Order: sequence, then C-alpha cells, then structure tokens
Amino acid sequence: AKLLYRLCTSHPHSTLIQILALRGEPRLARSTSKRRLVDSLEDGMDENQVHELWARLRANPEMASTLQAYERLVSAYVELSQVPVSKDARIGAELPLEKTLQIYRLRDFASLPIVTSINSATTIAAVSPWFKVVGGINVPKIIDVTGSDGRIYRQLVKGHDDLRQVIKLILSLGCGDGASLCAGAQDAPM
Repeated sequence: AKLLYRLCTSHPHSTLIQILALRGEPRLARSTSKRRLVDSLEDGMDENQVHELWARLRANPEMASTLQAYERLVSAYVELSQVPVSKDARIGAELPLEKTLQIYRLRDFASLPIVTSINSATTIAAVSPWFKVVGGINVPKIIDVTGSDGRIYRQLVKGHDDLRQVIKLILSLGCGDGASLCAGAQDAPM
C-alpha cells in the first residue's frame, strides 16, 4: 500500500483512474469482474485496503482537489454508460448528449488530462455534443473529447462488463495496444 500511495501522489494522472476503478463507483453494483481485478493484484490488496488508500490520499491536502476532480470525472463517465438508448437506435448512430449529463459539462474538468492521451499535459477542452452507439448488450458508447492541444480523442464508455471483454472491444475498434488510446481519433485536428 505504501508503494501505491507514493505512485498516486507522484503520478496522480497515471494512477488515480485505476484506483477509482478498483474502489468502485457507488452507483454501480459490485461486479464479478471488479472482484476478480481486486483479487488479482500482486500484493494481495483487497477492497478495504483500496478504500483505506483512497482515504489516506484524501487526507493529503495537496491531493484533495485532484481526487475530487477525478471522482466527478469518473462519475460523469459512469452516468453516460448508464444512459438508456432506444432499441431502434442503429449501430453507429449519432445521438445527442442530454445537457443535463455531467459528461456534457466535461470542459469543467480542464485541469485533468484526457484519459486516452499518452501526454498527461493534454487536458480536456470540450466534449462533442453527441455520442455514437457501438452496439452490444450494455450499449457501449463512443464520445469524442477535444484536448487542449486541439486534437480529438475518441473514448469508449462502457459499463457493467468484464474488463477483459472491454479490452477486446477496444482492440476491435482499432484502439492500438488496448490501453484505450484510439489511434484513429488521436491524430484528427479540431
């Protein structure tokens, strides 16, 4: 836990999303895939230890605002993953984001780097007002986020699935090495 704490404080933009995934989003049911992920950590860290790590990070005054921003960001992605889509919507259809969604106000997270960018200096500038339907049981969605560098970064938003299946989908969508960096959208100018 000491090593993870040091990693989170030294490299928050490379670690906090993963720790939040292990910690879980309160609105989501406890999933088998999350349990397997927690159980598979090399140091045997269990869910309680993940929560303790987060509490320790939150107690660090230098980390408080960053943690809060990441919690809001992840909550926005989770909210979008749960947006119902009409059964009549065809795969590839572009649907408008409701203005009430947190993700619509993603530019409020301008201090955070884009999670699909390798460069942690690239921050969120805007989000496209629509999403694309990918297709599947849990209706994955694709959004385009404009970075502070003017490039568009494609992001897959998917909930309630085994993380191994998500990696397969990311790869099938041409997202490089499975680290959720989508090569096709990354190089597109604004």
